[in-house]
Amino acid sequence: MNKFIILLVIYLFLSCSIKREKSFIGKQNHHKTFSLNKDVTDSLMLSWNDMLKASNINSKIVEINIQNDIDLKTKKQYYKIFGKTNNDSAKVACLLELKNGKFYFEKGNVSKTVICHGSSNCKPEMYEGQWVCNDGSKTPSCSLNCQKKVVAVFNENYR
Repeated sequence: MNKFIILLVIYLFLSCSIKREKSFIGKQNHHKTFSLNKDVTDSLMLSWNDMLKASNINSKIVEINIQNDIDLKTKKQYYKIFGKTNNDSAKVACLLELKNGKFYFEKGNVSKTVICHGSSNCKPEMYEGQWVCNDGSKTPSCSLNCQKKVVAVFNENYR
């Protein structure tokens, strides 16, 4: 009986210490195109729509894709998962990192998700490594037509 308990404790210890592989957001295909992990994006779309509703934005995310972009100031390339609403009045983005051809939320389990809204030209971009909502100019806009909200999201299963 004691051997059984010892084996059970060892099994439980080992099974808890084995790190589960986290879900990836998408992957990079040949010719620098990107594809999304459908299970993750369906969950993400629901989460982002809840964030929009909590922010009193009466639109729904209808399209999600992975994009590569260039920081407006530093000119460094970055990747983001990007969503836009049915009436194009709001856009949502979150920074991604590319590891071995797969995309994951960047830097740990907590990521900053940015919501930009106010006009169809307002979109999330990086400026000196920080999220800004830009209305098309080469420098961040302070326009009242382009508003920003940043939300910290816990991404346990996607890192």
